[in-house]
Amino acid sequence: MQRHLFSKTAAWMACLLTALLLLSGCAGWLTANQGPQQDTLYRVTILHTNDHHGRFWSNRYGEYGMAARKTLVDRIRKEVAAEGGHVLLLDAGDINTGVPESDILDADAIKAYIEKHTPLKVADYAPTG
Repeated sequence: MQRHLFSKTAAWMACLLTALLLLSGCAGWLTANQGPQQDTLYRVTILHTNDHHGRFWSNRYGEYGMAARKTLVDRIRKEVAAEGGHVLLLDAGDINTGVPESDILDADAIKAYIEKHTPLKVADYAPTG
């Protein structure tokens, strides 16, 4: 009986300790980022992508594909950064289904690519500037 009580207490303490460690890591971020400054102009470009529909590879005209998407996003980020702006990239998904290669292969190529390079990493989906 006492051993069971100790297990619950130990689990509760581990959760509490984890929460405290996570919160303590936020303290530096809170002091470093004070938020928007008064009378400061912020330039934000919002990019939105979606409906990739299994077009992992480009077609014979060089359209579509993850590489084309990344190239475009990188170019826009560079242009915006040169003007002192920030980019927020949002993706609504729908990455699979739409072309035979993706449908027949159950999106195996896309799944393998995503496992190796998460979509966030592939397109560097993070605020910049």
